[in-house]
Amino acid sequence: MLQTDPAKFAAMHDIHVLGPLRVTQAFYPYLSQTATPDVRAKIVNVGSVISHGFPWYAAYATTKVGPILFLSDPC
Repeated sequence: MLQTDPAKFAAMHDIHVLGPLRVTQAFYPYLSQTATPDVRAKIVNVGSVISHGFPWYAAYATTKVGPILFLSDPC
């Protein structure tokens, strides 16, 4: 972590965490319109095995697990 460039980490976070959030928020109105009582619209979040921990990829790993933990929350 000591060698992590904060600007690069912020860019990774913006792409891997905030990107899926923005896409989800943008498409939710359309998904909710297509839902019926029998069929619910679904959003599938795909992560990465790297999120399970490789010490030399800590900054990247946090950005890959973020969407799974944050965007999978039903709230």
